[in-house]
This record gives sequence, structure tokens and C-alpha cells, in this order.
Amino acid sequence: MALKNAAGSKSSGSSLDDDDEDEDDDVCDWGFVVRKKSGVDEVYPTGGEGSSCRELARVILKLGEVYERIEGAKQRMMVELEKQRMEAAKEIELQRMNMLMDMQMELERSKLAKRRTAASD
Repeated sequence: MALKNAAGSKSSGSSLDDDDEDEDDDVCDWGFVVRKKSGVDEVYPTGGEGSSCRELARVILKLGEVYERIEGAKQRMMVELEKQRMEAAKEIELQRMNMLMDMQMELERSKLAKRRTAASD
């Protein structure tokens, strides 16, 4: 099935067909611009064994990018979890201190009540 993209050229509907064009920027079927990364294409000439090596290099680079995104997300998640852990620890410590102060005040009240009853006898 051939589709016309925003640039007016025919496409089979797959954005992979745009990789063979010589333009730096391709317009996909949806109308946004896909920028090609240079580097891999310049190292290996087109055709033959170089083409498969170029494709392998592209896949490896893509895998590296995915890995970096996942590791970045993992790092952000760890930072967020650490913040939540610290906040929870702070809240628990405040509750512990409040309970301790309440117990001390209750103990003092109890001692004061005992002294009053002992003094009145």
C-alpha cells in the first residue's frame, strides 16, 4: 500500500522506507520530521557486508540508547524512593518523640497526683 507523505513522495506506510533516502531530514507519514543521526552511515559504505554491519551498528546504538533511558529512569526512581523513605523515617521519628513526651507528661501528672494524695493524708 503506497501512501503519500507530507513531502509528496510515495511511501509504503513504513517509516523504515525513509532510511534509504539521501535527505538529512525525512517527513514521516504522520507529518513530523525524523532527524537522521550521522556516524554509523559514514563509517560503513552502502551495499554488501558493510550494509549488514551498518545495520548491526544501528541496532547496537539503539540498544545502548534504550539501556541509557532505562538506567536514567531507574536512577530517578531510586532517588524518589529514597526521598519517600527519608520522609517516612522523619514522620516516624516525630511520632516517636511526641509519644515519648506524652508519656513523660503523663508520668509527671501521675507523680504529682500521688504527691497530692500523700500530702493530704
